[in-house]
Amino acid sequence: MVIYLYAKTGHNLGLEAVRRISVIANKLQEQNLDVTVATSDYRASTYANRYLGVHKAVGIDILTNLPNIAHRGDIIIFESDEPSEMTKEYMQKFASILYEVGANKDIL
Repeated sequence: MVIYLYAKTGHNLGLEAVRRISVIANKLQEQNLDVTVATSDYRASTYANRYLGVHKAVGIDILTNLPNIAHRGDIIIFESDEPSEMTKEYMQKFASILYEVGANKDIL
């Protein structure tokens, strides 16, 4: 099982979301868990890998592309306003755990 952490990033959004997600990724990596950071901008994933200590990072354009690289039952943690309620419902069925940073305070 892989833990995917997704951050919406871009030219006009900055890198704050990828910094927050990278802190979570680093804590999980310390526990020897399989973690991949995914961002909506490939440059942000490169930044996370080179400068923020993330071992595995990938640019995937949008959150809804994540199931193209993930497997059913993986864990998805995301910080993004991209998904609609219908998309979240699908993702909840796809992932064993779906956690929206800042929204699901009762899960962790």
